[in-house]
Amino acid sequence: HSEIIREQTTTATPKSREGLISSQGVTAVTSRVDPISTVIGLSSKRWIQMNIHTDTCEWIYLDCLTEEQLLLEGDQFSGEPSGILSSILTRNLPLTSFSVPSTSSTRRRTPLPSSSHSIILYTSSSSVSSLSLLLTLLPNPVRIIEDPEGSIKHESPLLSSLPPPYLSLSDGSSLYAPSSSNFILCAPNLEDDLKPFGINSIEVKDKRLRGALDSYRSEWRDKLREILPKDHTQSIDLSFTHILLPLITDTSAEDYFDHMMSLLLFEISDLSVHLSSCASSVSRCTVISLITNYLSIIIDHPQYIDTLMCKMTIEQELTAGLPENISQYKMSATEMGRWIRWQDEPSTLSVLDKHLPLTDIIIVQSPMDRLISYAMRVFSSDKNLIVCGPSLSGKTTFVKRLERVVLSMGDCSFEWISMDDRSSIVAAQAFLSKLLSRMESNPVYLVIDGIHGEEPIISLLEMMIEEKKSVIDNQLENVKANVKVILIGDSYLESKLNFSSHFIFLRVKEPERDELERMVEQLITWHIHSKAFSSEYLSMASRLATAIVDISLKDYVFSPSLPIILRLTKALFFSSPDNSPDTDSIIRLFTHESIRIIVDSLPHHLHSKVFQDLIDI
Repeated sequence: HSEIIREQTTTATPKSREGLISSQGVTAVTSRVDPISTVIGLSSKRWIQMNIHTDTCEWIYLDCLTEEQLLLEGDQFSGEPSGILSSILTRNLPLTSFSVPSTSSTRRRTPLPSSSHSIILYTSSSSVSSLSLLLTLLPNPVRIIEDPEGSIKHESPLLSSLPPPYLSLSDGSSLYAPSSSNFILCAPNLEDDLKPFGINSIEVKDKRLRGALDSYRSEWRDKLREILPKDHTQSIDLSFTHILLPLITDTSAEDYFDHMMSLLLFEISDLSVHLSSCASSVSRCTVISLITNYLSIIIDHPQYIDTLMCKMTIEQELTAGLPENISQYKMSATEMGRWIRWQDEPSTLSVLDKHLPLTDIIIVQSPMDRLISYAMRVFSSDKNLIVCGPSLSGKTTFVKRLERVVLSMGDCSFEWISMDDRSSIVAAQAFLSKLLSRMESNPVYLVIDGIHGEEPIISLLEMMIEEKKSVIDNQLENVKANVKVILIGDSYLESKLNFSSHFIFLRVKEPERDELERMVEQLITWHIHSKAFSSEYLSMASRLATAIVDISLKDYVFSPSLPIILRLTKALFFSSPDNSPDTDSIIRLFTHESIRIIVDSLPHHLHSKVFQDLIDI
């Protein structure tokens, strides 16, 4: 007869072929799949965290470690191995001998069973080939014997005496783990089929496990009731049911519902003392303002919120006091319960000091003001920040302006990680190790610009945030650092992170035409003041701003509009009262620079047409 290894996927009658199961299952996870070797899919990590007690669970972040740090074999034949995985397999465990009918030597005595302990081998790898060394640590499926006709005989004595999870080393010896340890591979991005290896797996496909309505009713509603005055809860509940949850669903923002509620809960907790002495309408307006403004950040067109509000059939008492274009309003910081336009009460001002170089000049308009306001809320909570958006939308400029605001409020520091410090896992380990070793109690804001989901430092950040550990001197060490992480990337960065629940998502959008014109006008006005031009030049700022934006949006301008706008605007900064004694000289300078920047970059046959067009503008 032949020995057949079969995969066990369901629990059935013990006498049946499917009922011959291994005794080494993870019953804490599920009773339907036993034993479990692998959990895959976008929500695999969260699924394990929800179903296995953290007291008996230990996570090993494989992507954070080099092969030598994970397991380093001895220099001599049959020498003692070292490394993080070796120490985890053998530490503080009583030992006994284990007989294996095999010619290979055993590295050491096998540990006796102790209390159940789950070790999660976590990786973001999409291929099983990089995990071949670790597959023998996973629970073995049922091994049975059948004759050629398919009838079951009995379990092989050889297979029944197989050891607990082990590692096969290159010299032919084996390193055994405690028989009571449950090894589980957590691989959210794994694409390979594991059935040929006889490995059981559960796939958790949906990253968002609950909808906004279910999440609100099962979790967030009770948390709000604990904070809000009792006579305010009914009004808030009705506002969510009839206004906010429909808005969130219609704008396809359910994936960000937990982000909104985390910020809302923190804000309400901060205002609870003041809200207790106010009418319920104040709490209602505060909640509606926070949710609608966050929606304005993450959706493409905030005006869509105003359109949806107009189409809703809502009881008059719920809409009482709400402004018509609610996406442009917020709650006043000086008067509780009063709605005010963002541009009428800015939280952050532009940086337009005439002594500053142009690179340090930052224009803050209502969209950036709103972003900074919400970023400060993020930092006041226990969350980190993701800043996403298309190229050249102003993400880095936003974070630089945010840095100025944060530094002005207390003792802290910003660390911008260079590309060299992110080039490999070893470089990233060295950078974080150096940073954590010199940190004091003051918070540090770690900024990673232009990051991609596959960078080595991502896994180190994940381990530091979730497990409070870092790799220091080739060992895993606990860290108690007060670090806030700011990730700057493209619009899909948030979906690439397996630990995005620790972040709040803010989206930077390309500025609208009117925003571009106001930005250019402020820059020109700043230049006129800084160079001490006479007041008559100020009348030109608005017209020049319109002309610059018009040129950048022409169909023959192939470069993105924002870089062209900045180049045309900077061209005006060559002017001074000495070389531009009147407004006509400014016009001549602007015309010359526009032709140089735009026409010279075009094919020759377009020169005359574009030249005349620029003169007309």
